[in-house]
Amino acid sequence: MLNIGLLLDRKPHPCDDPAGVIAMKNLSRYERLFRPTDTEDLRAQIRAIVDRSHHVDRLTDFQLKIGNVNYYPGKGTITIDPHHRHPKKGLDALLEILEQGITKTL
Repeated sequence: MLNIGLLLDRKPHPCDDPAGVIAMKNLSRYERLFRPTDTEDLRAQIRAIVDRSHHVDRLTDFQLKIGNVNYYPGKGTITIDPHHRHPKKGLDALLEILEQGITKTL
């Protein structure tokens, strides 16, 4: 049986409006990518990418996708679709790739 008290005690979520659209539009450009368990270093990496006007999707807790580039910030691994691992690692290498325009939106 559903405990209504649990529903009433929970904090509001940004997507509690009927369509979820209004609340999502009010999120900062970073908040939609942040997760509660993220370290400050991971959040700083996300900000650095977004601040350079790149569209970022957060596919999992461990993966960011920018066009056809996958970035795994925990280890700094970069792969370019279809599954080509880039020899360099880390945020600086990712930003260099993005600045060269190697990415393409899929």
